[in-house]
Amino acid sequence: MYKERFRKLLVFTLIFFIISNIFNGPINSDPVSSKRQLEWSYFGKTGPRYWGLLDPTFIQCTIGSMQSPINIRTAKAIQTSGLEDISFKYTPTIFSVKNSGRTIEVVPYNEKNSVTIGTTQYHLQQIHFHHPSEHQLDNRRFPVEVHLVHQDSTGRLTVIGIWVKAGDTNNIISKILENVPKTDSKIHRIEKTIDIANLLPKQKDFFKYKGSLTTPPCTEGVEWLIFKHPIEMSKRQINKITELFPENSRPLQPINEREVYLQK
Repeated sequence: MYKERFRKLLVFTLIFFIISNIFNGPINSDPVSSKRQLEWSYFGKTGPRYWGLLDPTFIQCTIGSMQSPINIRTAKAIQTSGLEDISFKYTPTIFSVKNSGRTIEVVPYNEKNSVTIGTTQYHLQQIHFHHPSEHQLDNRRFPVEVHLVHQDSTGRLTVIGIWVKAGDTNNIISKILENVPKTDSKIHRIEKTIDIANLLPKQKDFFKYKGSLTTPPCTEGVEWLIFKHPIEMSKRQINKITELFPENSRPLQPINEREVYLQK
């Protein structure tokens, strides 16, 4: 009940904010200050609890009913061997890497990497990292979660999630971490090609559900595919990510009436 009252209060405050701007003009006309007001983070007054109040376009972060991440319960997942035909097409590609200030972003130089679900092809747009994992498996959080963001020709999104556990050194991750800029917004080109196919776990069982982006604007309608089996990174690799971003994970969201499928 308290959570529902808090949500209604946030919606009312946002409506008041919009009306005030319409009748009274911007709170601050300085473009630098205005840009600063739209910044979001994982802590304090710009953290996840307040995302929906920071900008009208972030409203789904507060009122959305299909938000991500969620806690996936294996026992409640609907097991199936034929959701849709899903195929991965990844080829050795040159990538750039950027420290966005919130995560490590890895972007391909072409659109030759894709996943096809049914008859729809989604091209890889970027890869980024969260520490600790955003999704949980049976109430368990992993040290890192990797997101591969894909988009089709109409703008619809499919995100592939990969959990990470401590283990052997990951050669694909090594290529990325060696090139991460130490300062925000700088972009480095990774001169050696990376085959993202080698980043996927060998066992391809995955969970599938409808959710949202886990960062503002928290857009819903995102198709999530999350591999059941984690990949490995060395403790040193995990530590490098955690040193850069001590915590960049959104809290769990209610699953509500959604169903989670497990395809083997």
